Amino acid sequence: MTGWGIVPDVVTYSTVLTAYCGKGDLEGAQKLVDDVIASGRRPDATMYTVLIDGYCMRGKLQEAARIMDEMEAAGVQPNEVTYSVVIKACCKEGKSAEARDLMREMLGAGYVPNTPLCAKVVDVICQDGKGRGGK
Repeated sequence: MTGWGIVPDVVTYSTVLTAYCGKGDLEGAQKLVDDVIASGRRPDATMYTVLIDGYCMRGKLQEAARIMDEMEAAGVQPNEVTYSVVIKACCKEGKSAEARDLMREMLGAGYVPNTPLCAKVVDVICQDGKGRGGK
């Protein structure tokens, strides 16, 4: 697109990023985000969340956490959707402590999780035997 003199906006990048992640091309997705940053643009929370979700959908929670750290280091705060995506992935992987900690962080950031998300976290904590006090 840029070769034709068209300058993509964040919505365009997010759409392409969604396509990369949807077909499982996380390397292409990561390269796109890196290219956006290298061009002097700043990805927004939606772009980062799409990439994080791509990693989460494939069980790559460490990579998702790395992207979330990079996001915050770049001055982009996770939003309600970002937290929800990672918390759901933690629950799916049985990572109760991580889900609980992220839920606390989400609340601390001023976001109120919806009832299904709360139920997932309670369920994974109980399955892990850490229901009393969340320890």
